[in-house]
Amino acid sequence: MDEAVQSPFPIWVNRIGHFYREFPKQLSREFERRAEADHPDSRDHIPNVWKTIGDEIIFCVRLQSTEHLALCVDAFLRTLEQYGDDLEKADIPLDVKGAAWVAAFPTPNITVPVSDIYSEPTEAALGLETDEAMEALAEKEPSRYDFLGKDIDTGFRIAKHSGSDRLALSVELAYLLASVCAEGKQNFRFSYSGRDTMKGVIGGRPYPLVWIDTERKYSRREVRALERAMTGEKEVDHHLLRNFLEAFMSDEELVKPLLLGHGSTVSSTDLPEIYLAFKDAWHAQAKENEQRELVESESVGEGSAPTAAAEVGEPDEQSLRAIEENIKQILSRFESD
Repeated sequence: MDEAVQSPFPIWVNRIGHFYREFPKQLSREFERRAEADHPDSRDHIPNVWKTIGDEIIFCVRLQSTEHLALCVDAFLRTLEQYGDDLEKADIPLDVKGAAWVAAFPTPNITVPVSDIYSEPTEAALGLETDEAMEALAEKEPSRYDFLGKDIDTGFRIAKHSGSDRLALSVELAYLLASVCAEGKQNFRFSYSGRDTMKGVIGGRPYPLVWIDTERKYSRREVRALERAMTGEKEVDHHLLRNFLEAFMSDEELVKPLLLGHGSTVSSTDLPEIYLAFKDAWHAQAKENEQRELVESESVGEGSAPTAAAEVGEPDEQSLRAIEENIKQILSRFESD
């Protein structure tokens, strides 16, 4: 009888390799299966691996709607459950846990290419010039990009509060999911365990700890239910959680996330002020770039740069100041903490 070849590495080494290979595949299958059944419009926007850090895999996706958001979270929860069950059945003393958060682009967070597609530190390479094409590429090939901003930093901080029995959520994501549940589109089980201070998050003031229950074992769920009955604690009501988080974001002057349901529209008056300011500066920058390109083309055609510049006109000084000020504001968000 052939004997199985024993690996020279500890079991956790092989399991991490298996985790890197199989967990993304399981997530893709779960997402595609559910998208095909419930939200076919979301099939092309599947969570992809952004990067791996130690024994962690970080996925990202460009959200299309509240339905798409709920689909992504539900698929991730089911994949955590399936993979955790597989570990338990194989009698492997390891487990999986997760955290989730949202971040707004192109402001106050930015997308930065990190591959060799930009060999010089241009504005585009620094993420100060962005367009829909680049954001679409970042969704398809996120490993070629980095995502920077306070929302990203907060996500990594709240991940420290995750566990095998809880999916830790950022305030913004919890607000969106609670809103989805309040509308009857999903039924996530939320819990709230007070607040905790986290370095670099809202100036070190206590941050709400909200999570979705991911306990797989029936016996442990039963213990938790009995314990809650003794203490009078209950699962958080969707409406109450949504209202609390909305009030919290307003008090802390956090930008309330804006994500519409499928087929819904929004008026310009509902857009966050930070987006409107970025939009004005972006259009001013586009205007300045268009003027510069016209000057250069006229200069080549007529052989006289000064004459062409005089005919077209120098870039609008007010536009340039607006661009410079907005860029300073964006960069200051990453330097303040």
